[in-house]
Amino acid sequence: AGLVVGSADDKFGAKKPIISQQVILDGVKETFKQPLWPPMIGAPLHFYEAVKLDPSDGFKPLAALSPGQFAGSKIQVRTFRLSHDSSMGSSWSTAFLICDGNGYEDAASCVLFFGD
Repeated sequence: AGLVVGSADDKFGAKKPIISQQVILDGVKETFKQPLWPPMIGAPLHFYEAVKLDPSDGFKPLAALSPGQFAGSKIQVRTFRLSHDSSMGSSWSTAFLICDGNGYEDAASCVLFFGD
């Protein structure tokens, strides 16, 4: 699964980043809200922090997206839209191309993660 929520390592106030496209972040916020779940993204619990990264943004350093979690990291990430069969409704997901400091020019130092 592309999203792990409620890990024993997650701490109150830690603001663990959830990095994705805005449409996915909106869906996550809608899914994990009261009355079924406490509001863990943002105020008041701050377990997680929503960090928007759209495909048009290109490569971004993780340290710039969430400095508290990735300070000093040279890893870069770029998102790509994934769409699914229309029989599933308007189902969207995100693929992440994650590379070391050299970016995608050195393909041996990258991994493509499909977040569905």
